[in-house]
Amino acid sequence: MAEKKIGSQTYRVEKMPATDATRNLIRLTKLVGPGISKLSAVMSKSEDVRDAAALTAIVDILMGSDADDLTNFLVEIAEKAEVKDGNAYMGVIYDIHPADLVEAFQLVAFVLQVNYRDFFAGKLAGLMSAVKPAA
Repeated sequence: MAEKKIGSQTYRVEKMPATDATRNLIRLTKLVGPGISKLSAVMSKSEDVRDAAALTAIVDILMGSDADDLTNFLVEIAEKAEVKDGNAYMGVIYDIHPADLVEAFQLVAFVLQVNYRDFFAGKLAGLMSAVKPAA
């Protein structure tokens, strides 16, 4: 389980089950549209690359998405995380736990990184090319 401090809160995220991850990837692709190509840079391990790409991707995504659909998706993704509360963890409540919009987007990015970093890093493409159709 991945853990990260965002602002003053510590969050942790577990990978989603395959069915949920697939469904959310399809939703993400439909919502983001052309901005999906920029997400590979947002998933980068380099913080400088991530930050620069994130701004560009966010503008593209916001310009091309339905406000309610995108907001609902972002809330659902953020609420896949847990937040540390004393010695225990509890489910994230989007309107309470991130201190501001920047932290909310950082939390969403963290959940997406945990669940889709390999996909956007091209590892899935390598896996698919290794599977050859039967002759």
